[in-house]
Amino acid sequence: MPDLVSIVIPAFNSAGCLAKCLDSCRAQTHGNLQVILVENGSADATLEIASGYQSRLPLEIIRLPENRGFAVAANIGLNAAKGKYVLILNSDAELDPDFIGAGLEGFSKNAHCGVVGGTIYDCDAGGRRSSVQLNGQLL
Repeated sequence: MPDLVSIVIPAFNSAGCLAKCLDSCRAQTHGNLQVILVENGSADATLEIASGYQSRLPLEIIRLPENRGFAVAANIGLNAAKGKYVLILNSDAELDPDFIGAGLEGFSKNAHCGVVGGTIYDCDAGGRRSSVQLNGQLL
């Protein structure tokens, strides 16, 4: 079985973007995932949208009674992570289907590698990539 990868998603008032984020997690070619959504006291439908994915994704939801900030939510999710590898993912991000597989390949190519990253794109209203924000590199 491939190594378990934990994806930690801190989410606050993310109803407008969360479905695309979770769909991109679901579409990953790497099949051994633990997805942890830390619901950070949202006032919108974030929790309801996330709950709808629990039957389609290995998703655990940790609900916080109030917004404790991104860093606290990420750390709470990290404490629940069981994977050999962990990805902290913004709730408005969408992953290419082989994002995790490509990252794991980076680790396998270099035993001293501790962090991998990806390329971040801006997208236009139609979802087309319009510009590169950061060119991720193997560190």
